[in-house]
Amino acid sequence: LASGAANGHADETPQGVLRRHRHLVAPNLLFLMASFIRDHEVNSVEMFRCGAVNVIESIFQSGKKMDLEQGVAAMGLSTAVAKFTVSALIDLWQASRPIFALETTVFSRLVFNLPLGIGGASRLRGVSHFAILLPVLSEIAMMNPDKVRDCVDTADLLE
Repeated sequence: LASGAANGHADETPQGVLRRHRHLVAPNLLFLMASFIRDHEVNSVEMFRCGAVNVIESIFQSGKKMDLEQGVAAMGLSTAVAKFTVSALIDLWQASRPIFALETTVFSRLVFNLPLGIGGASRLRGVSHFAILLPVLSEIAMMNPDKVRDCVDTADLLE
């Protein structure tokens, strides 16, 4: 099947499929994690205890680094993917809310991590996710100003 790519057919190997759909991996991972913890306290506590949010953040940072190297924001190439990603972030945040420590970690490391979400925007093409993400972050900030104040490191914003 891999040779099909040379004949004009899509590369159907796992690597080829992943390459074509790389921009959908992150939101699907977020929805999957939300499914694991929604209404399940033990899973939520374990997700916090084992540092799963830190691992997800690290995966996103690696993807962001690749985006900056390529000059294209993979998750922002289409409005549909941007909406899917922002929806997945909000879904994970909402699912984590019953466990305060997990919710705070998800909020600060994934939802309101401005360097991760919008850092390097001036150097990228395909930034439609900013048009989706920024109004959502604005709404969250208006509804939860204390939480945003406590989670956002202004030093990162000023760099």
